[in-house]
Amino acid sequence: MTGVWALVNAAIAYGGWLGAEPNPASLRQLLWINAGLDTLYVTLGLILRKRQEPIYKGFGLAIILQGLFLLGFDVFHALQI
Repeated sequence: MTGVWALVNAAIAYGGWLGAEPNPASLRQLLWINAGLDTLYVTLGLILRKRQEPIYKGFGLAIILQGLFLLGFDVFHALQI
């Protein structure tokens, strides 16, 4: 699951890399919106980790790790703009 999400993120990043230079103000706003969504990812991962089935615990951990990385990435870049 983590590998698939990494491929999805790489495709999105590649598309952004090829696109036009965004307006800094709108990019900052988008990054803060993404940071809010990242907290939802982490929350969903925590909920899945509380389930009894091992597969949900694994999915929950994968979502938590990705959500934390994306949260750090979005906040770091929002503060740099």
